Amino acid sequence: MLPYMDYVQNAFYEATEWNQDNSYATLTATARALLDFPTPRGLRMNLSSLSSLNFATSYGLGNFGVVDGSVSYLSSSLPLSNVQKSCNVDLHAVTQGYRQLQELQRSEDPRYLEIWQGGARIDGRSGR
Repeated sequence: MLPYMDYVQNAFYEATEWNQDNSYATLTATARALLDFPTPRGLRMNLSSLSSLNFATSYGLGNFGVVDGSVSYLSSSLPLSNVQKSCNVDLHAVTQGYRQLQELQRSEDPRYLEIWQGGARIDGRSGR
């Protein structure tokens, strides 16, 4: 996705209090960012806008030996009133570099503390 579209999507995550570390795709994101990168060559141009509080568009045009392009649309069920104009956005908010993952919180819900084997509870706070 294009950087401004990532920024808008992150605003949605903030509005819904979603923790991105809960996604399976983020488990290898840091390693991919460090090891899997393309060699820059050619030209790429991206234009993005937040046309309303619930809808954003982005257009890309590139020339890497072959002219190509893309169109992206992002629609939100929540108004993204905390999204700023791209000229006012801090660069760190639109680029995802190395991230320090937080340690997982231990749940106090007894259902998550039980240990099951062969269909029977064998251990846990409320187990035998």
